[in-house]
Amino acid sequence: MYQTIQGSVLHNPETILTIEDLRRELHRLNDIVMQQFSTIAHLNKAGHKATMTLETVLRSYLQEGPEAVSAHLESYLFRNPRLREHLEDQIESERRRRFH
Repeated sequence: MYQTIQGSVLHNPETILTIEDLRRELHRLNDIVMQQFSTIAHLNKAGHKATMTLETVLRSYLQEGPEAVSAHLESYLFRNPRLREHLEDQIESERRRRFH
């Protein structure tokens, strides 16, 4: 899966003629930076959660075997029904594409 990332539109500094224009542009860029910090924090949290989940699955496998992994995954999907539904929809869509 590919994700396209679009940056903010940059203002040509040569076209800023007044202090008011400069302040307006600074406020706009501050808002953009704050939004980007928020996005980075969200992605960092999601990445950490995914890493911890994978570590739990791997530990289960090493300590208790495949049955424990299966139980852990079932529990995870039970706690995340939207994820389960999304994955099941993807699997069904892939199955239909292969069938036709």
